[in-house]
Amino acid sequence: MAQGCTKLKLFKLSFNDTITDASLTALAHHCPRLENVSVNNGHSITDAGIIAIATHCAHLKYLELGYNKLTDAVLVSLATNLPGLWELKLQVCETFTSAGIVALVQGCRSLAYLKIDRCAKVGDAGVIAVVHNCRRLRTLGLHELPHVTNAFVDVCIDLNIRAELKIARTSITEDKLALLQE
Repeated sequence: MAQGCTKLKLFKLSFNDTITDASLTALAHHCPRLENVSVNNGHSITDAGIIAIATHCAHLKYLELGYNKLTDAVLVSLATNLPGLWELKLQVCETFTSAGIVALVQGCRSLAYLKIDRCAKVGDAGVIAVVHNCRRLRTLGLHELPHVTNAFVDVCIDLNIRAELKIARTSITEDKLALLQE
């Protein structure tokens, strides 16, 4: 399939166990013009498949990863290979950590939209690194991150962050959240 689609720019995969790392690697090699990739709930996909996309698809601007067991190695690869990545959505990526987010934003400083949803090992260190490194940030969504605290809000206030912050179900108190809306 991938061999005949050299001009393909969009690839979306949701809840499909027939796509493997080998499929994604073939896609990456034969479709280097990919700009938009969404991979959700691909149980047979490991770091290798996503790293192949990051390595061979230099034009990638939008990436959505969800419901998987990918590791921080993927985030490091994105940082290394995709400095122009513009939008990233991470949903229920339970093994991503703050260290991975720090590595990501040190390389992907052009991020304008970032959503981190139910990545339970991501805390203050990761999201603080986002606001320090991604100065073009327009929207930051943080949902169900129990290790994100008031310390993040304090940094946002100190840096005078103007990005739209969509925050829900963290350990940030209501009074601190109110300070962000002043």
